[in-house]
Amino acid sequence: MMLHVKCSLFLLLFFPKCTFELCTDGTPKECQDAEFAPGSNLAGEGFDITKMERKGAFVLDMNKFKRKDQACTLCSNPYLDNRKQKLPLSVVDWRATQSCSGKVSSKVYKSSESLVQSTTSSIENNWQVGLSFGSVANLMLAGTHSKLSSYSMDKTKSDKFSFTTQSLSCEYYSYRVSKAPTLQKEFLNSVNQLPKVYNPQSKNNYYHLIDTFGTHYITKVKMGGKVQAVTSIRECAAHLEGIEVNEVEMCLRVEASATISMRPNSMEVKSCQAKKDNSGRKISFSNYFNDRWGHVCGGKMNHSFHTSGDDSLLDMP
Repeated sequence: MMLHVKCSLFLLLFFPKCTFELCTDGTPKECQDAEFAPGSNLAGEGFDITKMERKGAFVLDMNKFKRKDQACTLCSNPYLDNRKQKLPLSVVDWRATQSCSGKVSSKVYKSSESLVQSTTSSIENNWQVGLSFGSVANLMLAGTHSKLSSYSMDKTKSDKFSFTTQSLSCEYYSYRVSKAPTLQKEFLNSVNQLPKVYNPQSKNNYYHLIDTFGTHYITKVKMGGKVQAVTSIRECAAHLEGIEVNEVEMCLRVEASATISMRPNSMEVKSCQAKKDNSGRKISFSNYFNDRWGHVCGGKMNHSFHTSGDDSLLDMP
């Protein structure tokens, strides 16, 4: 059975929080001519909770937009010159929002397991419902086959590592799926073709369905962009430098804040400069502790911290 998950996607720009709801009924011709609202099909896509990634195959039919009277829902997009854009039938409560982080979010994780568990923070509901696992298995299921999991667990096989994350995010659009969405025909056919009983002989059929459509589908979306950097810190190397892991995290956060023109805490800046001077290093903390995994969601952005995104974020949240 396909389960649902509420997942957040983000954007990187800095605005105060503001919400716009500008949706009306469109005529048949207006509906035919209008384009779909950016990202309005994302909720219909299958999602693999173990890899924390979208599958590219759709559980819901997000191409249908006409009601029985041939009309549809049109929403004015304030970010795209108030252009009227249509919504799929399965989408409701579409909003244009502006809600962005005002500072770099930074955390320390003492193990790869705690780092991987943190990746489920974008899931808002109880995704374990319907999965008959024990409590420990539930905690470690989400994200266990993700790229971040592979990166962090490969590190801890060879030495004692801690991990620090720095991230920025911003939200542009949000919506949810209706209570009676239209299923994608291909998904429905695949489900109907499954053997009635799950057993060793039929196992591969079920695995193929999950491999294609994922373990869950998304019912609530917050869209925009997010940039995240995960730095692995070899603890013995940090100790030899006379610096603690928490101090490395602080100095990486200070440098990231300065990169995006945010004013970091002056006492922290002085402390990091003193640590660097005492070590005799002239390079930055981010260059010295440079074993890093980066991830960007939204638009056409690279793995750097920015003060603003590009126009692609408006069309490709």
